[in-house]
Amino acid sequence: MIFPLRWTVVYIPFIYIGCIHVIQSPSPYLIGVDSRFFDFFRLPPGGGVTYVDVDTKNFKLPEPSCAGQPVLDAKSLPKKPLKQLKNTLSKLFARIKALRPSRSRQTTNVLFQCMFSQAGSQLANSELTVLERRATIGLQIKNAFMHFMAQLLKGYQHFLIPVRQAEKDVLFNAPAFLKEAAEKHSRPFYMTLFETQQWANFVRDRSYVSARDEELSRFDSYMVRLFGDSTDESPISSQSPSDSPNSSLRGFGDRGSEVYSQSGSVGSSEMVEEPRILKMLCTGSISK
Repeated sequence: MIFPLRWTVVYIPFIYIGCIHVIQSPSPYLIGVDSRFFDFFRLPPGGGVTYVDVDTKNFKLPEPSCAGQPVLDAKSLPKKPLKQLKNTLSKLFARIKALRPSRSRQTTNVLFQCMFSQAGSQLANSELTVLERRATIGLQIKNAFMHFMAQLLKGYQHFLIPVRQAEKDVLFNAPAFLKEAAEKHSRPFYMTLFETQQWANFVRDRSYVSARDEELSRFDSYMVRLFGDSTDESPISSQSPSDSPNSSLRGFGDRGSEVYSQSGSVGSSEMVEEPRILKMLCTGSISK
């Protein structure tokens, strides 16, 4: 969902309460837990853990690690891209609810029945059509986030510093981007993003030969198709998401509760922790 950025994290879709001690790991993680977890365990404050209840659509942010540290929320994201993302996801969510099977006809049971039904039968055709529609919606969700990220990063290429001209390994002109390409109210968000390890890795991959060259080139080509190649345009656009591109996005599971940890460091100790950005671009940015 945050492609072309990457967040290095331990991902466990669901963990049994008997193994819950894993959440004390100093490494960043994304772990699915049973809702009863909150009835038996309470982590100490300041642990850098974000709780997301997928069922109730509620989340709890960690306390700032430093006194006076600003708390970022969805209000610091660019307004038009955020509004478009919310609208798109709301429409797709309504379509998902319309396709949701009843308790007596879960997907696994339907697939089992289809195995023993005749090819081309009404049952097989109708249920497989539902599965195809779900897959299509999943792709459209990825495309919505792809478009959102393209709007956030529009024009970033023009602020990359050539390696031979870079000083002290600074490969991105963040002050110039903030001044020329970012909305004033969104600058705190961009300032925080530019200090993360995931952004440093992204800039490095765009500046040197990288194993990600092919997928990042596709992202750049997608931005050109959306916005053109003009350096005069603002990076924040009001265009609607396109259904055309297929990206290498990876989504997270959506069952039970999720626990995001920002304990530990992904890279350099000078980099701020990642989950605040991840939460804003994923769950937090679309919560009301």
